[in-house]
Amino acid sequence: MEDKTYSIFAPWAVQGLDQTTRHRLRIPTDFLERFCYSPDYSDTTVCLLQHEDLKPFRLYFSTREFGLTNRLLLVPFRGENSLYGVLFVTDAQFLNAEEERVREVFKQIQETVQPHFYEYRQKLLDQLDTGPILPPHDLFDITREAVNTAQSDNSRAALLLISLAGIVQTILSTSPEADQYRVQSDILQVLKTITAEVGTIVRTDSENLVLILLGEPSKDIDLMMHQIRNSLQNLFSELDQDTTLVKKIIYYPDDGATPEELLDRLL
Repeated sequence: MEDKTYSIFAPWAVQGLDQTTRHRLRIPTDFLERFCYSPDYSDTTVCLLQHEDLKPFRLYFSTREFGLTNRLLLVPFRGENSLYGVLFVTDAQFLNAEEERVREVFKQIQETVQPHFYEYRQKLLDQLDTGPILPPHDLFDITREAVNTAQSDNSRAALLLISLAGIVQTILSTSPEADQYRVQSDILQVLKTITAEVGTIVRTDSENLVLILLGEPSKDIDLMMHQIRNSLQNLFSELDQDTTLVKKIIYYPDDGATPEELLDRLL
């Protein structure tokens, strides 16, 4: 599926490919358009590649996986005259059938699935529209706003220092071919999605974030971190239940009455 933020297509669902290939499948949009291009934006363009035609895709597969691939079927999905998804099928037995029959079968699948797929994708994208992770220079102002809100509501606030370094290193140690930037981006997307309605995320440096929560955050933190861990484990099988995200948690007013005191304790 397309990630418009980075102008790439990245896996949303994968079956039967090794871990290295799963991490490498971050394909530039303009690259895929070359193979899925249709002059009239037809919804029925299906691309079947084999032999020498496969070479441009070598970078996006592990050496082992690419060596086993003799045929690659690309089934594009379009909506509002733009490419938003591509189904990859590699070396399934039915690809050995007569080429025109293979194309016709997948054209019918494409025409049936495409409108429903597009509608479902739009709903998911609406849920993922979570806004940006704020830059370091906003940390003090956001903390001050949280303190002011908590004072006005006679409630509490929590500041969580979250480290990405350990998670990224665990993934890279198991899958050294993975792209560190893309791994970190995927982790950030999970964090943003799950925390969007309950808190604000501010980056402190390239490896650490601060998550600021209001209300009665101590009741929600364990559940939220459980949801984050489960989501990350679904995305990265290298991670386990012992995955550590939070380096430190402090609370207003328990650990400090001012933004300065809270940040001094946290950082």
